[in-house]
Amino acid sequence: MLWRSPDTIQVGSSRGTVVCGLSAREQRFLSSLPEFISPESVRADARAAGLTTAQARSVLGRLRQVGALVPGHLPTAQDEVYWERVADLPQERTRALRRGVVALVGNGGLTGPIARLLARCAVGTVLLRDPTAQDLVKELEDLGVRTTTPRRLPDLVLTVEGQVIDPLRARRLSQLAHLPVTCGETAVRVGPLLGPQASLCVTCLGLWEREADPDWPNLATQLRTLPAPVMESLLSQQAAALAVRAATDVLTGRGPIWLGRSVELSALDPVGLERLWDPHPECVCSQVTEAPPSEAPDPAPARPGGQAEAPGTAPGTASAPPDAPGTPGTPGTVSDAPDAVPPTGPALSPGPDAPGAPSAQPGRTPGA
Repeated sequence: MLWRSPDTIQVGSSRGTVVCGLSAREQRFLSSLPEFISPESVRADARAAGLTTAQARSVLGRLRQVGALVPGHLPTAQDEVYWERVADLPQERTRALRRGVVALVGNGGLTGPIARLLARCAVGTVLLRDPTAQDLVKELEDLGVRTTTPRRLPDLVLTVEGQVIDPLRARRLSQLAHLPVTCGETAVRVGPLLGPQASLCVTCLGLWEREADPDWPNLATQLRTLPAPVMESLLSQQAAALAVRAATDVLTGRGPIWLGRSVELSALDPVGLERLWDPHPECVCSQVTEAPPSEAPDPAPARPGGQAEAPGTAPGTASAPPDAPGTPGTPGTVSDAPDAVPPTGPALSPGPDAPGAPSAQPGRTPGA
């Protein structure tokens, strides 16, 4: 409770609610309120301030109307204390995190920091794909985190990628929420969130990159064969925290803010470069999304060489559900079955010189 003027009090600081038109007794009453208000404390504080119980309840009713007084129990965990200030019922958020299942795929330097932060944020289950991470598995279990979950698909698959997103793996995960964390030589990109709710796919990202650099397909093919780059320790911690922030957003219903959005961190741009990605007009996934439910999408244009692609077989789609962590018989693993998607290159559409293809636009953000 912060005093502003003789008849005005502000509840809270950074997101304060201003209550005006108060008498001196009402101000005294509000200033004496504890964080958790019970009927007994209301009567006692009202008597001390010289108010009747009815007058005190009328003041509290004004607070309730503007959202400064909410029902529930007093938060005890550190994160709940914070979220009580920015959202109602922080305990519901904690319960959603404890119910959440995150599959973590990758064996780079970010895997350990991400897993530990997920545990500190009260995520209940973390499935690790790396078979060499037994020490990390034991560390998570000692923190009370489950590392296996039979008969349940993960709520989110978080992949730590070196250099570029693995397109084959991304397509196998197309029926699940998938958050790629891509580690380049000098920067780490978190997002965008892919999956059933996303309006774009991994092929869209590759096509936008190709517009910015026509040689991107050649570069991407080579980058996929390179090991994950060594990262600065401070950047790795910052990137891990951002990745876990996005993961907890997905688990608590705030995932849509990561749809079509990525943030790229580097030591030279520590506040991050935000990019907003649209579906690429050449990708069939956008044609399927935009087609009316009663109509089939138009056939894809012929590829170089005269061979047309049948609808429904476009990059970024999957004809069968992925063999994901938590499925019966393989708890705690992510399957990379080789027959899930036929081998393809990172760019699967006509080149920038093909008729009707958009030309590269220097100086613009790809996909923005």
